[in-house]
Amino acid sequence: MRLLLVRHAEALPLGTDGIVDDFHRPLTELGRRQAQALAAALKARGVPVSVVVTSPLVRAVETAEHLLTTLTPGREFVVTERLACGEMKPKKLSKLVFELGGSPVLVGHMPDLADYAGWLIGTDGDGVDFDKAAIACINCRHEIAKGAGQLEWLVPPAWFVTGS
Repeated sequence: MRLLLVRHAEALPLGTDGIVDDFHRPLTELGRRQAQALAAALKARGVPVSVVVTSPLVRAVETAEHLLTTLTPGREFVVTERLACGEMKPKKLSKLVFELGGSPVLVGHMPDLADYAGWLIGTDGDGVDFDKAAIACINCRHEIAKGAGQLEWLVPPAWFVTGS
C-alpha cells in the first residue's frame, strides 16, 4: 500500500481577518494555488488515489477539497481527529488507513506528519520535514507498521507551484 502524506497548504495566520483560534484558519490565496497545483500534478502523473483523509481543521479540509475535486470527483473525503494537530497515534492512524485500503492521501499538520512518516520508515525519532503543501509517498509493502515503510519520494511545492 502506498500512502501519500500531504501537509496542508499555506493558511492565514492567527489574528488575520478576526481569526482567533487555530482550528478556523483558512487557506491563503497562495495556499489555494498550492493545493490546486498539487492536485493537478498528481493527476497529470497518474498517481493513483482511492480516498482522501483529512484532519478536521479548516486549512486541512480546504486542502483536501482541492485534492478530492481533481483526484476522486464525486466521492466524499474522510475526516478524522487522528490527523488533527497533536492527536498523532501512529498505530491507530495506521489501523484506519488499513481499513480504508487502496491508495489514500492523508492531509495533516506538522509536526505530526513528520513524526508519522518517521515512524513508518523507522527513523527512530527523526521525522521527515514537510513544507506547506509538500507531499511524500511512503510504500508499505507488507504492513502499515513502525519501520515497515520505504520513502519513495518527497516533493516540495516549489516543484509544482509557480510563484510559491
